[in-house]
Amino acid sequence: MQVLFSDLGQMLIDARTGDVAMPWVERIREKRIPLVPVTNKTRAEVEFWRDATGIRYPFIVEDGAAVFFPKGHLSLPFRAKVKCGYEVLEFGNSHDELIADLYRACDMSGCTVRAFHEMELAELSQDPGFSSFHAHLARQREYSEGFRILQGNPERLVSAIQQIGRRVFWRDQYFHITGKNHVAGAVRIVAQALAFSYGDITKVGIATGPDDTPFLKLMDRVVVARPDTWEDATLTVLQD
Repeated sequence: MQVLFSDLGQMLIDARTGDVAMPWVERIREKRIPLVPVTNKTRAEVEFWRDATGIRYPFIVEDGAAVFFPKGHLSLPFRAKVKCGYEVLEFGNSHDELIADLYRACDMSGCTVRAFHEMELAELSQDPGFSSFHAHLARQREYSEGFRILQGNPERLVSAIQQIGRRVFWRDQYFHITGKNHVAGAVRIVAQALAFSYGDITKVGIATGPDDTPFLKLMDRVVVARPDTWEDATLTVLQD
């Protein structure tokens, strides 16, 4: 059985409108091929996509911080926390912990920041690709926090965050603070659960670029495509 692992970026969501890219998603659904989103997006953002497509497979959020299994959908070979209709494995730190660590690092480095949770929706929605609605979904972070540095030396702040034991990276015009979670570990867990329920699986990774490399290394087959060629790439997979 083939299982598709894909990021939830430009391939599946139109960056200009925020709408779901339905034509190739329909083909995946017609073939009944499991599609597992592997994303840095929030649970709220993935749920919007799931509601629009009707696809109900496990998904990975916020850079591997948590895996959400629809409750009762799979026979899991491990114990999971029940949360909001899902069986959940959490690998990341909580949002509250990370905010506290961010401000602690600010004190250590002499920096001032403005974090996602402090921003009004109107402010976030000024960024490209963020409507007010999608900004609302993106701000519902559970295991990470985005921020901008208003004053101070970015290198000193990054060093302070790392000293505290958290990760920090730059993406989509913001710095992000996370725990020690990694996408690869979450993908391994999902593959294990799917194999436990379905038997032998072939893991197919579909992605747009180097940001997805950690999880692509775990795949049996990899398809890398630009957003404008993703439909052709998907059709190639589905013809097998």
